[in-house]
Amino acid sequence: MDTQEPGHERRRYKRRYIQFSVRYRLNVEGVIREWRETEAGNVSAGGLFMTFGETLHVGRVMDLEFVVPGRSAPILARGTIVWARNVVPNTMVECGLEFSEINPEDKAFLDAFASQ
Repeated sequence: MDTQEPGHERRRYKRRYIQFSVRYRLNVEGVIREWRETEAGNVSAGGLFMTFGETLHVGRVMDLEFVVPGRSAPILARGTIVWARNVVPNTMVECGLEFSEINPEDKAFLDAFASQ
């Protein structure tokens, strides 16, 4: 039984709702695909919410590169899709990605950034 109050946040990290560009590339069956670009809708020290113009599935791993406002150097990370939802079939997919590899300084920066 869920004993949490309605609206209680269960996430481990604070999120900042902000839109920015993200470059990503997939490793599909041992073949690394070219870099593509999409949009993120929020960020935390633990991951990103992103939209894609292609069908992607839970468990897919991707390399990520992005710059958030207030920082000039790109953040490089690797993430795994932990949930995916078709918004418009074969046209738009929303996904939650959890970082599996990220520099500790970048993670600390994102934690502070999301808390602003």
